[in-house]
Amino acid sequence: MKKISFVLLLSIVVNCFAQTGAGARRTALNSSDVISCRDPFAIFYNPASAALSSSRQIGFFYSPSPFELKELATFYAAYIQPTSIATFSAGLMKYGFELYNVKTIQTGIAFSFYEHFSAGINFSMQNLAIANYGSRNFFFADVGLTAQINDRVITGVFVKNITGTSIGNFDNQFPTVFCAGVFYKIIDAIDLYASLYKEIGYKPALQYGVEYNLAEFLNLRAGISDFPETYSGGIGITFKSFELGYSVNSHFELGLSHQFDIILRTD
Repeated sequence: MKKISFVLLLSIVVNCFAQTGAGARRTALNSSDVISCRDPFAIFYNPASAALSSSRQIGFFYSPSPFELKELATFYAAYIQPTSIATFSAGLMKYGFELYNVKTIQTGIAFSFYEHFSAGINFSMQNLAIANYGSRNFFFADVGLTAQINDRVITGVFVKNITGTSIGNFDNQFPTVFCAGVFYKIIDAIDLYASLYKEIGYKPALQYGVEYNLAEFLNLRAGISDFPETYSGGIGITFKSFELGYSVNSHFELGLSHQFDIILRTD
């Protein structure tokens, strides 16, 4: 009976608790750049986009009170290592509080081929724990592709949870998500992003973002999504090999969330 109760409760909370995406840049752009992200947090989105990175990177991200609830505090760490063979990446995530928490460990590999194309796959293990009910481990895989059309346009697709992982006999608690998007450098100082998310069982969501390189060390970012209706913005400050990021987003029902990250890039 306790096992059945755990499965039922787990299937409810997985759907009810919102999580903050990784990366201050990404959240500022309202996840519109997930196809072509070039920072270490790419491992949590399109696996193939890791191959777009040309430098070793490590990043840390923290959202102290998503939707103004400190119980939903979220932490990410990620590392990316390009090599002559492939690009390797690893990441971890911690989310929640003592009554309900999630921990994820993730690894990924991405390959470039035919000069302008890349493909990647991620594997992850997620532990979900509920006080007085215990915990369970779940395994996932994601796949993705990118295509660099020219110096100004990148497009791609990815699928999250291709394994169709679920809890017991209940379907779609861990959604399978399809995403397609495009990046366009309209001029040297302005990047435009657009993406379409389709989660099984729900209508598609459209995200749009813009990034303006105001100065060599300063980027301004903004984004919008139609489902759910959210608005976001943020800044990125670069100093030598370090980048500091801040973002804020507003959900039409759940309120504000603030995010911070720091990224170190080395040759």
